[in-house]
Amino acid sequence: MPVIFRFIIGVLLLLAVAGIASEPQAPASETPVAIWALQAVKVADFGQSIDTAGNRTITGFRIEAKAVAQQENALFAEGKFALTITAFSPRPDLPGAPPDHWYLRGMWTITETPASPITEASRPAPVPAVISGDAVAEFAAFPLANIAGLLLPARLPSPSNDRQRRFLRGEMTFTDKHEGTITVLPDHTQASAQQH
Repeated sequence: MPVIFRFIIGVLLLLAVAGIASEPQAPASETPVAIWALQAVKVADFGQSIDTAGNRTITGFRIEAKAVAQQENALFAEGKFALTITAFSPRPDLPGAPPDHWYLRGMWTITETPASPITEASRPAPVPAVISGDAVAEFAAFPLANIAGLLLPARLPSPSNDRQRRFLRGEMTFTDKHEGTITVLPDHTQASAQQH
């Protein structure tokens, strides 16, 4: 093989190796940035069901619980969790609409529970901290008949300081023991942007 071809092949191999090494690699085991344990989970409001020309909509379905932070660096230790859901199922005779398919969108918050209430009338009540996010999912069957086993993606705004709106992503799960968990993972998009 001519020397020039060997040289070109060697350069291409070096570039390929360098390109692979420069790509951001996902960590072998992700450490969540936030974990909340949900206790005393209950359906506080079953919402309102509306049937319009075969399209079914449920609004105001509300799940509540006590949220307890599982990490020391959490914004606050305890709070009240609330998830309000709207679910929609198009009538099955619409083009491309599978039977009993549901589109779900939820808005969730965790509102800080004050450690001790303010009893002095002259002192203003503290403004509680609030964490808020959303959840969007699709289901092949009605998902709210029993919330035990329900798994939803959890998303909330990232605290990154850049102008581009970013989100932290994770999931929330509910069990048949009136418990649940919210786990939020690191913002890999932000970390990747800082590497370049």
